[in-house]
Amino acid sequence: MGYAAHSHQSLQGMIAGAILGGPIANRVGRLRGSLIGAIIALLGTALQAAAQNLPWLVSCRFLSGLGVGISDSIIPIWISEMAPSATRGGDVAFEMIFAGLGVMTGFWIPYGTSQSGNNALWWRLPMCIPLIPLIFNLSVLSFLPETPRWLLSKGKQERGLKEYQRIYGSGLHVDRAFQQLVCDMSSQYDVVITDGCERKRHRAPNVGRRFALTVILQTTNTFFSGFGILLSFSSQVFALSGLSVKTSGILAGCNLTSYAAFFLLGFATTDKVGRRPILILGALGCGVMLLIVGILQALMDMEGSTSNPSLGAATIACIFLYTACHASSYASLSWVYPSEIFPQSLRTYGGTASIVSFATGNALSTFLASYLLSTIGGHVFFLFGSLSLLASFTLWAILPEVNGLSLEEIDEVFRSGVICNPKAARLLRRRA
Repeated sequence: MGYAAHSHQSLQGMIAGAILGGPIANRVGRLRGSLIGAIIALLGTALQAAAQNLPWLVSCRFLSGLGVGISDSIIPIWISEMAPSATRGGDVAFEMIFAGLGVMTGFWIPYGTSQSGNNALWWRLPMCIPLIPLIFNLSVLSFLPETPRWLLSKGKQERGLKEYQRIYGSGLHVDRAFQQLVCDMSSQYDVVITDGCERKRHRAPNVGRRFALTVILQTTNTFFSGFGILLSFSSQVFALSGLSVKTSGILAGCNLTSYAAFFLLGFATTDKVGRRPILILGALGCGVMLLIVGILQALMDMEGSTSNPSLGAATIACIFLYTACHASSYASLSWVYPSEIFPQSLRTYGGTASIVSFATGNALSTFLASYLLSTIGGHVFFLFGSLSLLASFTLWAILPEVNGLSLEEIDEVFRSGVICNPKAARLLRRRA
């Protein structure tokens, strides 16, 4: 009961932080906003590691979640605004590799400390470990540049040029590229820069559709894909195959380790293959694997036994394949799209929508998974497998391909009337 309480407090803090992250990043900048989030997260994590009672722990979990929500809603935007168009998808996806490592260590460290027999060590050490990446993150952020796009949106063209040269180097070609960026941003609907001053913003078109794409993408990532089952209840899932508690726990850890490894595939392929095919195939793969697991569980139920080694091995293999499909598609790229498809003044609010949708979908998936596993058992895989197949069709129908386009060109895609066309980028180039 206590664990569930402070887990929900962390999630609530994350949602609150994401809501605050957009206005903070627009007012003080992407870099300073990320620093504020990192400081709050570090403070909350340090205090929760030193907690002496449950109310102390719960309140600090909310505080650390608040900082994480602020940072997570801003950092993909910060990366997206600075990265070259040719590598932007991989640059944003690279950040998610560390999320995969966090999931992996979040399993193995508590698993290891639980074997010690020391109750204080079992829960306190896992809460101390996040201090290491948080301190590193805070120290590194202090030396990184602000995004030239944010500086230009605030009329700070001279400083924007300096930061642009800091990122891309110096030279005539760099200065020309910067001037092109100034012209592209000036022609956007929502930003007008004249003589270093920001003038009236115009409403960007299809804003509702951009937010809808973000919400749908993160909902399919968390809820429709059924990942809450394998993330939070992986040991129980493996136990359905007739494995012992210890073996199920070890396999669950190995599965989450492979999850972290397959983030690399999404990172390596997104700029070469494109966002759209990876997400569609990932959703399709997740759905097929879940349906096969459901069939295997049904066969075990028909036999009246979970001791069939062939069916058990096939179930384990399909679960690992499901994890590979999810990590290399959804988990890597569902954060890329929201950082790309919004105009300058709304981009951080897109990050907010992404985090809130992710946290809500994940909470709903986890809650339902707990209930469904205890009531219908292995049949839950038929439900989420079908939803994942539906998600693959939905993504096919609504996602444009924006691979290789600049952020300003992506905004043009949403103004061009070809938003739901998979060849949106090609049509835009043809028009140009």
